[in-house]
Amino acid sequence: MLNQIGIGNFKAFGDKQNIPIRPLTLIYGANSSGKSSILHSLIFARHAQETGNLDIHRTTIGGESVDLGGFRQFIHRRNIDRRMEWVVELNTASFTGQFAELMARVKSITATLEIGLPQIEEMVEQDSVDPRSGDKIRIKVPTGNLIASGNPEVLSYEIGGDGNQLLQMSKRTDGKLQLDRLDLEHPMFREVVKAIVETSTTSEAIKPSDYDGLDDAISDIVPEIFAKAGNFFPDGLIKSDDFPETGQLSLFPVSRGRRKEDLAAAVRFFIPRKLDDLLKGLMKSIQSEINRLQYLGPLRSYPPRHLAFSQHQDPNWYSGGGYAWDVVRADAHVRKLVNT
Repeated sequence: MLNQIGIGNFKAFGDKQNIPIRPLTLIYGANSSGKSSILHSLIFARHAQETGNLDIHRTTIGGESVDLGGFRQFIHRRNIDRRMEWVVELNTASFTGQFAELMARVKSITATLEIGLPQIEEMVEQDSVDPRSGDKIRIKVPTGNLIASGNPEVLSYEIGGDGNQLLQMSKRTDGKLQLDRLDLEHPMFREVVKAIVETSTTSEAIKPSDYDGLDDAISDIVPEIFAKAGNFFPDGLIKSDDFPETGQLSLFPVSRGRRKEDLAAAVRFFIPRKLDDLLKGLMKSIQSEINRLQYLGPLRSYPPRHLAFSQHQDPNWYSGGGYAWDVVRADAHVRKLVNT
């Protein structure tokens, strides 16, 4: 399912690098060329998805073998004004259920996160006079310059299908991810709109002339759509008065005299739900792939004297190759072969 990952402004990499993933992927090169940066980006994503922490030092699966040092250390060249970019591309062939139906028109889907420090306006102190008392005072005034401050956050999120952007979101000051752009010309969304009209309204088919009015209707609701930030990837849309959680209708009636208005009402009702399905389905698929990661560090752990009676939950044990000793302990056949 995992086709490739992409990383930018992370440790050794400035410009985004795409790394294809195969059943067996070998990474080799000179010292300090970025080999560990690729592995650490995967560990970063796994830890962020589990904890929601983006200012990562030690990780749950890396133990003492990996210390990313926090955002100010792993951002490229320690330039805190930069944004780290993390991209994952999945093959849609193995998707199942309703999510597979939604993705039927694309062969691959990408999710791109930009992570950085929030920007605040720099303030400086200057002399002034209190208008009421006439006393000299010091006040803070804005400079117009933005500076990075606070803790790292997901600042933007983008989904693409077959190399073309589907949607783009960015974080607002209230912490919500707002939908900025939805490519209504993308074949996937064209198919979604067609399915809404043909299965959720009394109209039997969609006409080419219908799309103009429907595009306008969808564009009108784009600024009203917000996503939940989640730990790492957005976890669906935030419910609102325009997008209630319940109360779906079985069929929207479409009359001949009000066809444009009736179709627009149906699409406005169902498009947010389709976007909700898209965000949730993609997040679960990516999370499933990330959770398969097992990190094996450069140093190997020696088993304790009484391995047969010990239980290990320490991440240092697993990152140090402890899985191998657990197999020897638990599998009599493997133990016999090792002894032989």
